[in-house]
Amino acid sequence: MSVLQRRAMGGSRVCRLPSKAQEPIEGGMSCPSSPAVKKSFRLVVVGAARTGKSSLVGRFLDADFEDRYIPTIENFYRKLYKIKSEVYQLDIIDCSGNDPFPAARKLSYISGDMFLLVSSVDNADSVAHMLDIRQQISDCKASRGATGGSDTPCVFVLNKADLPEHRWQITEKEAAEQVEQATGSHDALVMCSAANNLNIDKAFAKLFTMNKCPKHMNPELHKMLRAELSADAEIGRRHILRRMRSRFSREHEDQLTT
Repeated sequence: MSVLQRRAMGGSRVCRLPSKAQEPIEGGMSCPSSPAVKKSFRLVVVGAARTGKSSLVGRFLDADFEDRYIPTIENFYRKLYKIKSEVYQLDIIDCSGNDPFPAARKLSYISGDMFLLVSSVDNADSVAHMLDIRQQISDCKASRGATGGSDTPCVFVLNKADLPEHRWQITEKEAAEQVEQATGSHDALVMCSAANNLNIDKAFAKLFTMNKCPKHMNPELHKMLRAELSADAEIGRRHILRRMRSRFSREHEDQLTT
């Protein structure tokens, strides 16, 4: 069975969408109304097994938290942002923590623009594993002739902050010290909880800033704008009525003074 067949059996949650108008989508059908993408970004989420990588991605994509472990082979997601009439594309690769296909993993390292490296408080070894992955990413970039492999945007996450203390094998301070020793950065680690939706947007926003993505891709800003656009219709009507009353009052005052 080929790698592609195995990945298909793993159940990619989002089908591939065309990045250019008139480009055929999977299955041979065309999508003539698909928008032209100005720029695309590839985000790779990677780390040891059972650290909550898929849950972090799910929270970022506004999905509910699932309190059960489902091993990931590899999941692919695509998110489109329309910013000032221009379309930007974010591809997210959620890698398996068990590394069943080393060749596919290496390809993700080479093609990724930015990386979310995930560890968890209940697995002390996952922090060292996360830092080892960072070195592998740098080596893969260097092997392809890419300069500045060590400068590839990476954000380190210590997940499962919601767990009771007796289950913690490593503290935030200890993990931060390891990350700083390996990277030279004192603020590269973000403490998160997928279960409590803690600091998820902060981690992704930090990564997007490092990668110089458009500022409106910032999750907090994007969600705020989306909430304003999709606000309750009654609130929208009230806002319009207030503006109409204000305008009518100004016009009425002008008439009285003329």
